[in-house]
Amino acid sequence: MLPPEMALAQLASDSRGRVPTTAGALLSIPANKLTAALAQMDPADIARLLPGVPAKKRAKVIMALPPTHLTPVMECLPAEEAHDSIASLSDRQHAEVVSRLSDPAIADLLDLLPPTEARRMLDVVSPLRAESVLARRFESAVARVLGRANIDLSPIEGAPPGVWLASGPRMRLVVVASQVDDGRVMLRHVELATQQVGIPAALCVSGERIADDVHRYVEQVRRSGYRLEIMTWSGSRDDTDLLRRLAVFLS
Repeated sequence: MLPPEMALAQLASDSRGRVPTTAGALLSIPANKLTAALAQMDPADIARLLPGVPAKKRAKVIMALPPTHLTPVMECLPAEEAHDSIASLSDRQHAEVVSRLSDPAIADLLDLLPPTEARRMLDVVSPLRAESVLARRFESAVARVLGRANIDLSPIEGAPPGVWLASGPRMRLVVVASQVDDGRVMLRHVELATQQVGIPAALCVSGERIADDVHRYVEQVRRSGYRLEIMTWSGSRDDTDLLRRLAVFLS
């Protein structure tokens, strides 16, 4: 008799000793052994096979994913495939799966959903977590715009989400993105982050209107030689303004 760990590995492999290479091979694993078999597979391999599983049977695979694999599998899938996979679930299954996804994974899915389905997904999580998900969604959207300008964003150790060290052609600066902030909190993050990385340059991007006193403070700081830009970004219509402000930091 095979040792337990070898038996599990065999369940997750096809007749040639490799992980399943087709959706059919994945579905051939008995239902009562599917979770154990999936646990032996790399999430990226599962994500590669999942789009080939018929919609009516996809829920079987998703619900069998062990907790350690659910978020990695969804994050490995193209966002549209991840949404289609979750949409294949019943209301009960949907609630269970969404509650197990990471905030960034939910945020990515929201961009593909019509408003009613996005609200359904947010209703599954607590109000506090829904706020976190929407914050991650805003940060990801800003990061994508900067990425199109060949800007690399790296988290700054100890800084909250949405605070990055930005590096690109002929520029290095701190970027702060916050969905709900009139500028006051972002300026505190800027002060700490710029001191930590030793770069007196920062771009602040908010989803809210910037307070008048914050604008006055920014003007005062600029006169001292500190390069600081702050703006409201409400979506793609503000992309040009965001990139224009980024150009200020070219050296």
